[in-house]
Amino acid sequence: MQLSPSAAWLVLTVAGLFETAWAIGLKYSAGFTRPLPTALSVIAIIISMSLLGWAAHNLPIGTAYALSRGIGAIGAM
Repeated sequence: MQLSPSAAWLVLTVAGLFETAWAIGLKYSAGFTRPLPTALSVIAIIISMSLLGWAAHNLPIGTAYALSRGIGAIGAM
């Protein structure tokens, strides 16, 4: 499904927020030994990658990937 350019940027921003969520969730999973944080982290990474792929249909992949990972890195600090 094609997105408008503004919708693609919004989807990309949400993908970055899920990137932050799974990065933080990994810390709470304690090396994948705690089931709930591990499951939530896996769900968050699936959502993040899916949204990134969806946004990349309308945006350059390099820009989309860099922005999504940048949001994740800043959010996880």
